[in-house]
Amino acid sequence: MSTTWLEGLESEAAEYDEGELYDSESDLEWDDSETDEGESEESRASRRRRAQARQLAVARRQAQVRAQALGRARTTAVRPRPMPPPPPPPPARAAAAAIRAVDLDSRVAHDSLRRELALQRRRMSRSEYAAVAGLAVSQFVESFDQPQNVYARAALRFAPLLLLTPQRRGRGLESFVADPRVIGGAAILGITVLGEQRAKASIDVAAPSELAANSSLQLNAQVVTPRGEVVSGRTVRWSTTDDQVARVDATGRVTGVKAGTVFLIASAEGVPVKRIPLVVK
Repeated sequence: MSTTWLEGLESEAAEYDEGELYDSESDLEWDDSETDEGESEESRASRRRRAQARQLAVARRQAQVRAQALGRARTTAVRPRPMPPPPPPPPARAAAAAIRAVDLDSRVAHDSLRRELALQRRRMSRSEYAAVAGLAVSQFVESFDQPQNVYARAALRFAPLLLLTPQRRGRGLESFVADPRVIGGAAILGITVLGEQRAKASIDVAAPSELAANSSLQLNAQVVTPRGEVVSGRTVRWSTTDDQVARVDATGRVTGVKAGTVFLIASAEGVPVKRIPLVVK
């Protein structure tokens, strides 16, 4: 607290009940005129001492009153006051904060765009590799005619699609169905099954139903489509269920051994087995 504030408190305490103090002092004033001329010197000294004692008591009382008033004034002075609301920020500070917020948003958008462009570049690169791998697989199948199984060929043609980068298209089952790899695999499988059904071949055999013992006969067999077209490159293999009744070699020449009944079996790659009954007499 400053000196000026303390002086104000002391002046306030001095004014407290000032009338009462002054009334007491007026009572203590001693007037020599009121004394009797005949009063002895000892009596006058005694009265002076009593007056001085009264003045001292009044001074002490005045000091107590001042101390009490000063205490009450200090208690009132230190009472907490409500804090005023903070002043609004100046326009320049608000403008700077707005500029920083806009700059932060711009940086976030720039980083997001940069990540998206990098992801697109990776997808394009993997798509190029998938296209090159698909051409190489097609040329391999055409040049070497391998593998012979149509479903193995379909799987080989589908393999380059695995190089594609998966993309999120929807949620749950929708995302799975919209995946290019799933669409490509389903298309290749469907085309393979449809083509297999349309071009499903069978073995056409020209063979007698009876054969004499110790005699031979050349069997003719070929693989044909449902339209009757001969499928080239399909070799027919022969066998019998009982070599003791009849034997057949690789060229399809069958020889009767002894009387009995036997089945001639003709098989080829990718077609059902053909069983022809033969009676040896």
